[in-house]
Amino acid sequence: MNEQLIENPELVNFCKYISDSPSVISGIFESHKIRFTQPAALNDPLEFNPTIKYHTINTQYTKYYLNGILLPSADDWFRIKYIINQINLYGILSLTRIPNSFSMWNLYSNGHKGAVLVLKPDFYKHSCMLSPAGESYKLEKVTYVNEYSFKLDDVAPDDNDRIPLEQVYDKIFFKKSSRWKDEREWRMVRPLHERDNFDIKEPQKIYLFDFSLDCIEAIIFGAMMSVKNKIFIKDCCKNHKLSFWQAIIIRNENDRDGRTGRIYLLSEDELKTKSPTFQLELSEPMACIADKEQIQYKGTLPIKDISEHPYFDVDKEYFLNYYNRNMGKQRDQHNSV
Repeated sequence: MNEQLIENPELVNFCKYISDSPSVISGIFESHKIRFTQPAALNDPLEFNPTIKYHTINTQYTKYYLNGILLPSADDWFRIKYIINQINLYGILSLTRIPNSFSMWNLYSNGHKGAVLVLKPDFYKHSCMLSPAGESYKLEKVTYVNEYSFKLDDVAPDDNDRIPLEQVYDKIFFKKSSRWKDEREWRMVRPLHERDNFDIKEPQKIYLFDFSLDCIEAIIFGAMMSVKNKIFIKDCCKNHKLSFWQAIIIRNENDRDGRTGRIYLLSEDELKTKSPTFQLELSEPMACIADKEQIQYKGTLPIKDISEHPYFDVDKEYFLNYYNRNMGKQRDQHNSV
């Protein structure tokens, strides 16, 4: 995976950043559900809130006052009726092809405590990703623009006084402010009314759809993910053919954009051979932050007793607690097999 990212900043596979929230972890890996998020619940207040360009600007922004009531302007009315009330009928699955973005690990994986799902290239063809009629949902790359707007003259309501979705797809669903361009987002959009519990009056409600673990090719554990969550996820996936990777933060190396802190990805096999000091299921989060020299260093020195550690006499309590704690984890893991 690292070799692919050296040649190209993006993978062929789509990737989904997830947090370490218990509801997210258990939802995906135990209940086999994934969220499609309505626009009202997304984190960018400018998103789905474009500038509407009118043919002429006369009274579109004028608000009207009657008997102590402030009535909406024409712009308010159009924005609420034809944009806000319609876009929240749909949910979005946000994806990218960049699994090693420091900022996205921060934003979408709760400060590197979550994971990245590396999806199979054809995941969108799986039955769980198809409509009730067996059709594929639109999966498209987001276009980043400096001016997030559309012309009112370019859209027209249908006979039901609604703007057909295809008219706003490209103008709203797949456009985003250029401030987010480094994320190189892709989106899958599906109707939320496919869920029986859909309620347009609850803009923050969570809608979960079926999600098969067979859609996943690999899972990358965040540098700060807990050992407990790693073990839980691996156990849930034991009957599925996928690989496990560990994200390591290299603190003294810059990323592709020249910013401090490069994300290096090690497979489970590489952890055992290239860097034996990292163990996928036993490494505490801080062990996954290292200097580049540490990643390259393969040497370990066997000792017969904890007292032989050169710093044992400096802090006996620390080293005894550390050793006993990890011995306990090894026993627990062995007993659970």
